[in-house]
Amino acid sequence: MPSVSIVAPVLNERENIQELVKRLKQALGADLQEIIFVDDGSTDGTAELLAAMHEQDPRVKALVFTRNFGHQAALSAGLDFACGEAVVLMDGDLQHPPELVPAMVELWRNGAAIVSTIRLVQRDASRLKRLGTAFFYRLINLISDTPIDPNSADFRLLSRPVVEQLRRLEERQRFLRGLINWTGYRQATLPFEAPPRVAGRTKYSGPKMAALALDAILSFSRFPLRLAVYIGLLMWVVSFAYAIYALYIKFSVRTAVPGWASIVIVGSLIGGFQSILLGLVGEYVGRLYEEIKRRPLYLVARTHGLDASPCGQR
Repeated sequence: MPSVSIVAPVLNERENIQELVKRLKQALGADLQEIIFVDDGSTDGTAELLAAMHEQDPRVKALVFTRNFGHQAALSAGLDFACGEAVVLMDGDLQHPPELVPAMVELWRNGAAIVSTIRLVQRDASRLKRLGTAFFYRLINLISDTPIDPNSADFRLLSRPVVEQLRRLEERQRFLRGLINWTGYRQATLPFEAPPRVAGRTKYSGPKMAALALDAILSFSRFPLRLAVYIGLLMWVVSFAYAIYALYIKFSVRTAVPGWASIVIVGSLIGGFQSILLGLVGEYVGRLYEEIKRRPLYLVARTHGLDASPCGQR
């Protein structure tokens, strides 16, 4: 009996979609219940192609956003609407091999609630991107209580209980890899090599990756605020020691010369630290502001093969 839903966010991936569907059908056969594409504001005719494909095969379904809401919002929307016993999250650019999905399904049927994948090689990634990714995972695992496997991908299988728990989370600034691990369900992992893109260009630019990394750090760690406190205490100790030294020079050695250099240096140091601290506080307060507004995570312009309500509310 069909039991697996595929969720694939797409942004201007018209050239890859048909090949992805073909390979998923071949890989999953009768286990495939539905393929839900989430069109995150495409401008290349992706939405029209998805509508035509749904007419040919009702298992191909689509959510079309009113605009670009981001990859994490698109994944979350797919989780809201997918109704399979297991839900596989994957990109629509064919860098997540569809042929690996049956192995993920097998691990799920053997008891794993979450099946994660680890990229061994990403052939078209630049050296700078690889170094940045490695640094990010080292940092997040150092300062966060929620461990995340280095080089883990959003290519995952989630069992229905995990999906339902994730749907209960209402936060707007999302890092799903962290949220999935936070649930604490039993996991299995599969390694894979990410092939080069077949067509199109990556939509994850350097600034977008940096923004996602910042979301991850601020969502799963208060360490930046604690670090600011530690630095403040250290600076207080240094300033206190300098004050004692200045008094010693003035009243014992009596060689003190009015100097502007030390004042400028200390003032700049303290001012710079205060600016950093205010910036960190502003980031956390800004996230509180976004949560309090309670805006929806995404808006759907139209659907193909899906009701207007998420799975379980239809």
